[in-house]
Amino acid sequence: MDACTERMDLTSAGSPPLGNGGSSGGVSSVEPPVAYESDQATVEALLRDGRWALLTRPRIAAALDTSVVRKARGALDEAMALIPEGLVTVWGRNWKVLDTDSEPVRVRVAVAAFHLDRHAVTRREYARFVMDGGYEQTALWDEPVRTAVHELVDDTGRPGPHGWRNGTYPDGTAEHPVVGVCWYEARAFARWIGKRLPTDAEWIKAASWPTIAGRQVDPRAFPWGDLFDAARANLWETRIGGTRPVDDFAAGDNPVGVRQLIGNVWEWTSSDFGAFDAGAEIMADGPLKSLRGGAYDTYFPQQASWRFQSGDDVLVRRPNIGFRCALCACDVEGLAR
Repeated sequence: MDACTERMDLTSAGSPPLGNGGSSGGVSSVEPPVAYESDQATVEALLRDGRWALLTRPRIAAALDTSVVRKARGALDEAMALIPEGLVTVWGRNWKVLDTDSEPVRVRVAVAAFHLDRHAVTRREYARFVMDGGYEQTALWDEPVRTAVHELVDDTGRPGPHGWRNGTYPDGTAEHPVVGVCWYEARAFARWIGKRLPTDAEWIKAASWPTIAGRQVDPRAFPWGDLFDAARANLWETRIGGTRPVDDFAAGDNPVGVRQLIGNVWEWTSSDFGAFDAGAEIMADGPLKSLRGGAYDTYFPQQASWRFQSGDDVLVRRPNIGFRCALCACDVEGLAR
């Protein structure tokens, strides 16, 4: 599915509908937009829980009070950065990344403008999804995993990420990136909050920030520039040995303030692992999804780069894998500021 074709409405996101008479509050093909009698409590709850993205869809926003739309737009501008459209060079998986004689597959991809979270999803943010019954809302989950969601539990058998206890994260880690979640959990959270996972090409666009030089697309080696600097990211060389809060390492931001694209935790994307390696054979017991960016335990600097693609099974729940969310610019075009 193309990134900008993945749409969301309030009902499929597990929220109470805005309106009366059984209106779903979702996107409709009927014009003009339905004039909802908005449930103010629902709107305020969505804003409070960080689910303002559900209010930014043009047909939903058209039915809301202007002050609500402005609040949602303000939250968007604060939490997400606009990544402009353009070409990006995607490197295929490179098992010989340390071999300077190897030549990875390179594919040029056109990326539409999109918004990307400035930081990875935190444990505090994910806890709202857990407390809202996200694991019980069937519509949020991809079909292949729906019958197994009950097995996605924390260390005490309650719904939640691996490593949590009694439905909550360890003390003092609220602003650390959520980890111990599989690809399906990341997808379900993204639907609940009204966003989606970024594609591989989108993630690379943000991390490499390519510029056009003549007919060439010249990417940066790292979000901050062309020279590796271990002080700008939480990697093995930093010797922290675990995750750090998502607002640490500001020196590693990309030009529009997207933080920790490199280091701290690997990040799930929506793309298949090896998707750009035509004809390549991947031996695995199940489907693999792409991971980008490296983590606190990434040893080789070459792996802490947008050029390197890792991947893992869609059901693994590792302590060094998290995610961030994206939103198509086309979804919020014309939204009042």
